Amino acid sequence: MESLADGETIVTPTRRLAYYLKERWNEACLAGGLRVWRTPDILTWDALIERSFVHDRQAGRLHARWLPVSTARLKWQRIVRADGETLAVLAKDGLGAAAYRSWQRLHDYLIPVSALDETDTAEAAALRRWIHRYRRWLDAGNWLDPSQAPALLSSESLPGSLRMFGFDSMTPAQEAFLTRMQDARVDIRKSRGHARQGRCIKVTLDDEREEIDAAARWAAHRLQERPGDRLALVVPGLRERRQDVRRALNAVLEPGSTLTGGSSAPSGLFELAAAAPLSSVALVADAFEVLTAFIGGDDDAGAERMLEVRYCRGFEQEALARAGLDARRLSRGQRSLSPQQLESLAERYDCAELAAALQAGSQKIGNWSEKVLPSIWAKRFFELLDSVGWPGEALDSPEHQARQRWQALLADFGATEEVTGDLS
Repeated sequence: MESLADGETIVTPTRRLAYYLKERWNEACLAGGLRVWRTPDILTWDALIERSFVHDRQAGRLHARWLPVSTARLKWQRIVRADGETLAVLAKDGLGAAAYRSWQRLHDYLIPVSALDETDTAEAAALRRWIHRYRRWLDAGNWLDPSQAPALLSSESLPGSLRMFGFDSMTPAQEAFLTRMQDARVDIRKSRGHARQGRCIKVTLDDEREEIDAAARWAAHRLQERPGDRLALVVPGLRERRQDVRRALNAVLEPGSTLTGGSSAPSGLFELAAAAPLSSVALVADAFEVLTAFIGGDDDAGAERMLEVRYCRGFEQEALARAGLDARRLSRGQRSLSPQQLESLAERYDCAELAAALQAGSQKIGNWSEKVLPSIWAKRFFELLDSVGWPGEALDSPEHQARQRWQALLADFGATEEVTGDLS
């Protein structure tokens, strides 16, 4: 932490570690009696590379355009789907994502594409073909894929001192980049933290679920014996097993939560390193509900979804009235409503704010053309959500962060138009 006071830039392998170090720095500044301090320069490797590219481009040292990873992945999926020589597979989108990872690995490990010529297989031939088409597309659009960037960046785009923190190992491309920067007189230090002696025990269990339960019980027992400890459970594939791990930890650390099927709010006793999907966050889930309510399609009008959207105009004042309206329409067998039908019911059953939101949303979509570019769709989605009062006011910190991430996601979507063209 002392190096941060001297203005050193710290580079981490993950956003979570970068966030953790920033929080520790803030705590240290508060403990030192400071009321104002400079924001520390702590960022991930990927963020360092992109920021360096921006500096080089602004200085005129590079003239290519930065290609977001989301757009690159989409282009790979389209290349694979359009390949007539590819055998029929169940999930070509998955194949496109795997092919893009292969492209990234070739650059990470400094493997020339010509190495694929040494393998006479259909897979290698397909990857060579896709890489050729992808490169032609990059050249035509003057794009720079992030995997290519480290080999092209100049030392002038970097701060004078870099500290690599938390990297267990580095790829050959990363090592080559750092070596080139050191030769250009950039001060680079590597820190892995303090090594500790430990004891390893192997336990055999019947299945993955039993492993998770056993790990949770072990953690609870350890914390009961030593309450001051901080423990980490390493779970392979945590993103896919997130709910199972959360259930097991809740059962032993917060038994009361199991009475209601688990608390909806994140626990304060443990943290899961794999973030939940953005669509599962209530504020963003409500945004999807609003979009579906107005543009869900003729077969499933879906406007009744607006009755349960909390992050919308007037929900707090009309929650009881909206629940009553919902009960009435279900008792009458009205399963699916258009915005106009729901607006009429809202006016009849004391839901004036909901009726106003539905009217405003209907006016917004009234002149939408059928197919436009993603950037125009993103702008329309923002306008539609704003017209119904989403996401409300007085957001707390997690809600504010979710809103920012949603806005960034729509911005990424809007930037894909050179790949997608017009979309319905």
